[in-house]
Amino acid sequence: MSITERQNEIIELLGREGSLSVARLAELTYISPSSIRRDLGRLEQMGYVKRTHGGATLPHMLGRAPSLPNRMQESVGAKRIIARRAAALVKEGMSVMLDASSTSSYLVPHLARIKDVTVFTNNMATAMSAINHGLNAYCLGGSSIGGSVALGGSITESAIASLTPDLLFFSSRGLSEDGLITDPTEEENHLRKLMIAKAKKSVFLCDGAKFGSVCLHRLATLDEIDYAVFDQPFPTLKTKARIIESDTE
Repeated sequence: MSITERQNEIIELLGREGSLSVARLAELTYISPSSIRRDLGRLEQMGYVKRTHGGATLPHMLGRAPSLPNRMQESVGAKRIIARRAAALVKEGMSVMLDASSTSSYLVPHLARIKDVTVFTNNMATAMSAINHGLNAYCLGGSSIGGSVALGGSITESAIASLTPDLLFFSSRGLSEDGLITDPTEEENHLRKLMIAKAKKSVFLCDGAKFGSVCLHRLATLDEIDYAVFDQPFPTLKTKARIIESDTE
C-alpha cells in the first residue's frame, strides 16, 4: 500500500519535530483534524508512525530525546527569554532545584545575581556551571542516563526525596492545548514527577516550538503546576496555572 503526498508530509514533520499533536499537524498541513486522524490511522497500520495520546510520533523516536548538546542549540533565544522571566520568581535566600533540561540550565547566570541562592540539580553540566558562577551548588548524584550528563537511578531518587526546595524549574518536550505535559524519556520523566512532589512551588519552562506537541510519557497537567513561563503566548491553551509570557507580569 503506497502513501499519499499528504501522508508523506506528515512523516516528514514528525521526523523533524519528534512528535506532534493532531491539532498541530492539522495547523501545519492546513488539513482538518479528522483527516489527520484518518491519515495517522493508515500510517500506523503500515508501520510508519506510532499513535500517542492526542497525536503521533515515529516508532524509532519512542523513548528518545535529543542529546543535551543538541538541546542546548535548540531555540536558544527563546530559552534566554524564558530564563530571564523565570528568574524573577526567585528571591534572596531561596533553595532552587533545576531538572536536567537545557532550558533550566539557562537560569544559572540569573540565579548568580541573587544573594544566597542554593541550587540542586541532577545535571552534571548545570552543576558545574552553577559552581563556576559562584553559586552554592549541589549535584544530586546517581548514574548517567544513557551516557548523558543527566543523572538518575536510586541515588538520585533518594537525594530528591530528602529535599524540599522552595522552587523547582523544569521543562519537557511537549505541551498540548489542553495543558498536558509529556516527554519521550521515561527515566527523566519519572524524576521530574518526584521533583514536583517535593518542591513547595513548581515552575514549568516551555518555548513555543513545543506548543501542541504530545510525547509518549505523561508527566502532569498544567493545572497541577504553580507557574508556567513561555517565550510567547499560547492563546488556545486551557489551564488554571499562572502563565508568565511577557516581561511585564
